[in-house]
Amino acid sequence: MSKFNELVKIYQSDRKFFRQYEQTGLQFVEQFTQALAKYYRVPPENFVLLSKDEAKQPAKSVAEALLMDQQGFWHIRYGFNLPHGTEGQQSFLLVFEVLFKKLDGRFILRLPDEEEFFVEANGKKVDFSTFLNYLHDFLKRFLENRFERFLNGESTERKAVIGFRVHDRDDDD
Repeated sequence: MSKFNELVKIYQSDRKFFRQYEQTGLQFVEQFTQALAKYYRVPPENFVLLSKDEAKQPAKSVAEALLMDQQGFWHIRYGFNLPHGTEGQQSFLLVFEVLFKKLDGRFILRLPDEEEFFVEANGKKVDFSTFLNYLHDFLKRFLENRFERFLNGESTERKAVIGFRVHDRDDDD
């Protein structure tokens, strides 16, 4: 075997490994996305996957929304359109980001700069409940303090709580 063919073989083997890693990660994130929508019982019209390329643009699929960082974590941004409650007003888009990484046969889930949760993903049914409960408490704390921060002169947009980008759709006019 030539030295060139040796390099080709190594590259092809590595590429195959990465494709398998990518497919496993995509399946896991799709399961999580379904579990997230079910956990919140969010109406489909109020549930948004956001594009990895355009901050405010929806993605058509989980694969289109995923972005891998230098540490091998997949990032995906979700949005919940929260109605203002007043007819005619646009909704508040609560945007949050979740990170995933496969490590030693299990997955790490976390919010940016927050604690990590390990999830076993070796069966058909994956239990996301601990992380989803944590996420819910995090979102509740964020929303409960949003207007207090505003009244205290702190920014409530773009640089909200760690790992969250908040966009109030009323500002687009």
